[in-house]
Amino acid sequence: MSGTNNSKKRKVKRENYAHGPVKTFSEGDFTGYKLGGSVKIIPRNSNQNDYLNKALNPNAKYALLAYGPAGTGRTFLSVAVALLLKEADNSIDRIVAMRPAVDADESIGFLPGDVNEKIAVYLRPIWDVLVEIKNGQNVENLIEMEPIGFLRGRTFHNTVIILDEAQNTTVKQMKMFMSRIGEGSIILINGDVEQSDLKPVGIVTGLDYLLAAVAETNLAEGMDVVTYTSDDVERSEAARFFIKSFEEYDAKHA
Repeated sequence: MSGTNNSKKRKVKRENYAHGPVKTFSEGDFTGYKLGGSVKIIPRNSNQNDYLNKALNPNAKYALLAYGPAGTGRTFLSVAVALLLKEADNSIDRIVAMRPAVDADESIGFLPGDVNEKIAVYLRPIWDVLVEIKNGQNVENLIEMEPIGFLRGRTFHNTVIILDEAQNTTVKQMKMFMSRIGEGSIILINGDVEQSDLKPVGIVTGLDYLLAAVAETNLAEGMDVVTYTSDDVERSEAARFFIKSFEEYDAKHA
């Protein structure tokens, strides 16, 4: 192995993909970004707009963490940003996505097949978003899916690295994941502290650890954070209603 590092420096050129500037929420309109010609990614609220601006900024930090309730567009926007960067930034060579292989309170037992087939069921939400964004176009080979448990010793250069459902990582997994970043790469992390499926209940998760480290160390110098609330739920009016109702009940019985 050569000691020379030939990795290209990540330098996003906004004019390559921006359809005009992204406007602030106070102006009452979002211009959005063009993706794959006719596809346009338009933020629906101020926090989504903030996420796009932080992720697509030419001086973006090493990592961007987005956390908050379900239905706020965390997975959708991270996949959209990854595709935008790969299409517009000639120093980004690949997109790698991963999710912890943790069941939501219901085990489906042994999964047949090779590693890729076993993790496919956990990564299906990312595929669903990819198909939705590309609107029927061929999505094969656009994103590489990786099991988080097999990252030891890996390095990802010139890569957009997506970690979804970060609340289901252990502290050890989070430390391992964050240290996989190579030259010219950016990390996009999504999670919801209220939806951890790790056992036992109350265990400190990788997402908990990361948020605590941001608050108590200089980690924020290399990582931006976007915090979504139930007001940012865009999945549907019904989803927002249920999530807000559950929040109200939980607050009364805390």
